[in-house]
Amino acid sequence: MKKFGFLCFCALCLAGCGKDPQIDKVYDTVLLNATQSSFYGTLIQGVPVTSGVRINLAYTQGLGQTAEVLLPETAGLYCDPTVVQLAAASGTDYGSGTLVLPVSGTPTASGSITLRPVLRVGGYELFLKIPVSVTPSIALDVAQSSVSGTFHIGEAVSQGVISLFYTSYASQSVNVSAAAVEGLTVTSYTTTLEAAPSGGFLKIPVTGTPTAYGTQTLSVTLQQGDNNYVAAIPIVVTGDITLLPAKSALLGIMLKGEPLDEVSLAVAYTTPSAVEATLQVAASNGVEGSAFTTSLPAATAGIIEIPLSGTPLSDGTMNLTAEVTINKVLYTMILPVMVYTDTPGVPFVPETITYQGLEYQTLFVDINGNGYVDPGDVWLDRNIGATSPDPGSYGASGANAAAMGQMLQYGKPYGATTFDPDYTIDYDGVGEWSICPEGYMVPTLTQFNAAIAKLTGGTVSGNGVSGSVGITLNLMESALGLPLSGWLTGGATVPQAYGEAAGYWTSSKGSNTAPWKVDINNSSASVTGGNWVDAAWQIPVRCVKK
Repeated sequence: MKKFGFLCFCALCLAGCGKDPQIDKVYDTVLLNATQSSFYGTLIQGVPVTSGVRINLAYTQGLGQTAEVLLPETAGLYCDPTVVQLAAASGTDYGSGTLVLPVSGTPTASGSITLRPVLRVGGYELFLKIPVSVTPSIALDVAQSSVSGTFHIGEAVSQGVISLFYTSYASQSVNVSAAAVEGLTVTSYTTTLEAAPSGGFLKIPVTGTPTAYGTQTLSVTLQQGDNNYVAAIPIVVTGDITLLPAKSALLGIMLKGEPLDEVSLAVAYTTPSAVEATLQVAASNGVEGSAFTTSLPAATAGIIEIPLSGTPLSDGTMNLTAEVTINKVLYTMILPVMVYTDTPGVPFVPETITYQGLEYQTLFVDINGNGYVDPGDVWLDRNIGATSPDPGSYGASGANAAAMGQMLQYGKPYGATTFDPDYTIDYDGVGEWSICPEGYMVPTLTQFNAAIAKLTGGTVSGNGVSGSVGITLNLMESALGLPLSGWLTGGATVPQAYGEAAGYWTSSKGSNTAPWKVDINNSSASVTGGNWVDAAWQIPVRCVKK
């Protein structure tokens, strides 16, 4: 409710509101006081105005004259002409007062509108412009809406429903429709939208057969009379494959002006079932990958190599576009790679490491951005003892237990996951923990922070990394795919903050009794941290190549 204070010398309340013809003459005479005039009440589109809604019209220099006051119709709001007696002069006051115009009607528009009350005195007409706000009779909220059902490219939608969140101040008939988008349709229909001032949901069926994958947007329209209310609803259509740029890599070195020799693009992907696919790399900068057809097995972290040929025409960063066609649907992935003028060093070559009966793949984090392997660039694809590299999704219910690995007290041997309350950390042995495969080590705090900064676009600051909100989710979705295992302390068997945060051991010394750990915070965090902890802690290990 909008209310403004004003100085009132005289107040007249007018009755009998109707409609008045359009006013087409405006003259300058008795003064209306804009600063002390105001509007009082609440307006809702399509809802008749209630008693008490009014305009307080302040004036000066009334001089006791007879006048006529009215509100010409604007967007369904009005007050019929009424004859009034203005305040008479008294002392140095030439007649100041306030006229109260009761507003009638039913607003036909929403948002900001301008009312123009008019005062007629001795053949002259004066008016003020008073802005008011009209609440829509219907408001749609995309953020609180949701979509359910199965939407897969090339398949008929199964149980597709949009739960459209709305507010409405009255029950009213609406027509529901949406323009078809990439095979998704909403059949137009008319329904009664129940009154829901605090909010409700309208269930809208979605049908059709999607012809494109990814996020498609349906513009749903609710038409009520002459008013249209539109909500852009995103619908995720799954494809037969998902390409993963963050986990893909160039294998080999590309040199300007030199024919490629044993260079390929390793494309990472996930697919729920085996598919026949045609793969190629689009020609660019003298480089291409010829098309070939193969069967891709079902995988959550699969890799397929596309051999590259040609001679790079220019050096610097270039984009390679991998193209995968399945059932006539094209899936693309763009990966920035480097073309050099001289052989820069040792290129990254993926390896499979077998350790304690488990197979680990190696990952390349090009921390220095030079395209070849430096210390701290090559990591194992999962935590020590983990059977899966897939961290799952954020939250306890979405976390993948198979990715967490062994929760260990610092310095304990592989498999020693039972908490030992009498165990103490050998401070002199910090940095020499042989928990990793041969040739690998527990990363230093510096190495861990450098990798986090590279993968998230953050900046190393103090003992951690400063970045943008969501840095934790970025780490889960990055090449390292760090799972949020939480932590165990004091012999607890259920991890704290499981699926929401994590700690990881480093080989750097903290206090005189304990090593540093890396802290990965919840989804709203914009930083990671570092802290030293003692033997009461059990957290996982991710290994880096020495």
